Amino acid sequence: MPLRPVLKFAACLALGAAFAAGTKPAGAGEVTLVLRAGGLTMMGELLQSNQGSYVIKSDKFGVVSVEAAKFECSGPTCPKPPASTVGIHGSNTIGAQLMPNMIERFADREGYSVEKIVDTDPEAVQYKLYTNGGKAAGLIDLQSHGSNTAPAGLQKGKAQVGMMSRPIKPEEVKAIADSGTKLATHVFALDGVAVFVSPQNPVKALSLDEIAKMFAGAIKDWSEVGGTPGKIKLYARDAKSGTFDTFDHLVLKPKNLKISAEAQRFESSPDLSDETARDPNGIGFAGFAYIRNAKALAISSECGIVSPPQVFSVKTEEYPLSRRLYLQTSAALPELGTKLISFALSDSAQETVSGSGFVNQRIEMQSFDQQSNRLAPALTVPDKEFNFAAMRELVNGLKNAQRLSVTFRFAKNSSTLDEKARADIPRLANFLKSNAGKYTEVLLAGFTDSTGTFEANRTTALARATAFKGALVAEGVPEAQIVVKSYGSLLPAGCNATEAGKDKNRRVEVWVKE
Repeated sequence: MPLRPVLKFAACLALGAAFAAGTKPAGAGEVTLVLRAGGLTMMGELLQSNQGSYVIKSDKFGVVSVEAAKFECSGPTCPKPPASTVGIHGSNTIGAQLMPNMIERFADREGYSVEKIVDTDPEAVQYKLYTNGGKAAGLIDLQSHGSNTAPAGLQKGKAQVGMMSRPIKPEEVKAIADSGTKLATHVFALDGVAVFVSPQNPVKALSLDEIAKMFAGAIKDWSEVGGTPGKIKLYARDAKSGTFDTFDHLVLKPKNLKISAEAQRFESSPDLSDETARDPNGIGFAGFAYIRNAKALAISSECGIVSPPQVFSVKTEEYPLSRRLYLQTSAALPELGTKLISFALSDSAQETVSGSGFVNQRIEMQSFDQQSNRLAPALTVPDKEFNFAAMRELVNGLKNAQRLSVTFRFAKNSSTLDEKARADIPRLANFLKSNAGKYTEVLLAGFTDSTGTFEANRTTALARATAFKGALVAEGVPEAQIVVKSYGSLLPAGCNATEAGKDKNRRVEVWVKE
């Protein structure tokens, strides 16, 4: 029997409204094709699925041919994706630039050529990988529709990697586990946002509360924050920006505020920074790589701790406008995905992370003098949290040492390291072994929050630092090289009045002496 005319994809788009979802329930031999960009759903019998197309027989419109890459097929007769297909779904912060750069860098390293398929939805991109001989090596399906879509993709098995710019929630972990999927959590990169002004502006530091109110339009004049009188001019990234997503998440949303409609929005971070630098009344924000000619502000806290806008303080996670970017991986991750994630977390990939505008996890160091600005707030804490003899011991022990950027943190009332700390142990061990003979002493300095007595806190901090020493020795670092110290609640990295501040204070710092 002759077939009715075949509709091509462009024609399907023109008829999108006619293919509304729910016109007919799928039967045993039927499939449902959903346009990845949204707005188009077709149901019917799948006649053909090769050469990059689906041919479906629709009761209303006869036989329709569409590009397979642009549609998601569900139903018992849908072709199964090859074993080398990797679904990476979730955060736009990660998926907009960082993950695409990582995929392309990985392909180059492995010797693959890449065919990039961009749908009408720019946040749904497919990467077809080929060997030098032209043989298909695999397919990466990258969908960047937000962190909230990652758990759903993992739960349904459509994704084997979930990109998240926030920690995964316990209920999300449970739902994924109940679906039969086991997860592993990885810290992919760190994210930091600098807030800056013109070099002509005398203001040097602002609190998060002040910054939030300024960008929401509640604080309108610089005189309200100790600056030269003048109407504040706001410069901000556009709504699609991962940088704006970070700023919104860390500054505005905690105060239940939204950015002012008067803010001038920019697609380009360099343009935003340059315009702010030229405007004596301007204030803007961007990634650390885009401070350029502007003056970056320190962030002050209610307890007197001032955090400078430095990559080092983002790496130690002491800068308030910093956060972790996560990859959640499924146990069903195919070999291609395993190799990609292994590369993405390796030292070789850290330049790709920083080149994409984020903060990598490569180890850096600062001298005691560079860290000395942390001493002043420690001298003003309540008496019960302070011990002059211990502070004297701390200064004498660290003054000739250099602090490494790796900092190991713990859950409340626990000596269990978090997921970043566990990954940092081999990273630190490799760093120390690659510099064998350079450092005469590796000092592990344990700290706690202020809950409990000072001596009890010193005992807790000592136990944590000692456990960490054992982990380093197990990685091949000579035991005789490691010295363990405990300073309890001295030298807080965050305000003990908040849970977020207490989280920063439960830590082991790493210092080295040559």
